[in-house]
Amino acid sequence: MSPELVARLPALERDILELIDRGRSQADIARILSMSQPAIYYRFKRAKERLQVWKLLPKITPQEVRAVMELRGARETDIQAMSFYVETNSQSETARRMGTSQGAVREALMRGLVKHLQNDMSQEDRRTRVRQACSILVNKPGLFTDVNNTAIGHVAKSRTTVRRLVNGPKLSHRPLEGIGVEIEDGLYKSLCGMVEEVEPLVTLKLDLASQDLRLQWPAS
Repeated sequence: MSPELVARLPALERDILELIDRGRSQADIARILSMSQPAIYYRFKRAKERLQVWKLLPKITPQEVRAVMELRGARETDIQAMSFYVETNSQSETARRMGTSQGAVREALMRGLVKHLQNDMSQEDRRTRVRQACSILVNKPGLFTDVNNTAIGHVAKSRTTVRRLVNGPKLSHRPLEGIGVEIEDGLYKSLCGMVEEVEPLVTLKLDLASQDLRLQWPAS
């Protein structure tokens, strides 16, 4: 999988893929992330589908979209809607920029796609890429929502959790403040984190994208 594509995934889906790559079962991941196993399965399946579609998505720019749609005689509203949508992958952000409703944006996208792009039979490279990319973007909007798009202000972390453990897990080396360690046994095996405190409780902040999860246990 392309690291660039994986980095675009929602934080939760990135965590799930990372944990699966580390050999963790979906049942373990559900316990680690405090979710149900069916929810983990759904997000894993969703992540794989996103990556498969994104891999096939031709690269285009809003400027190329405008040029092709102007050539095809599209109205300015439809050109703006498609250009903003290609830039943001978000119908809600497109609606905000245009000062209109998401319903109006959806109508403009479908009109631009069906009337001006899908029936464009040109094999010229730019027009082919714009036609193919816009078709995927408009027809599969769910695969482009909630992505890690900092340009429109998505927040990576969603919650903070502290879990108290009766006994500390086995670590790759002795915990020292400000030092990274890897957990070598138990539920959190193979997860890495940063030691924040060692007295009176050892506090380990795990390396997760979707939540701030800290483990605490009595210092030995």
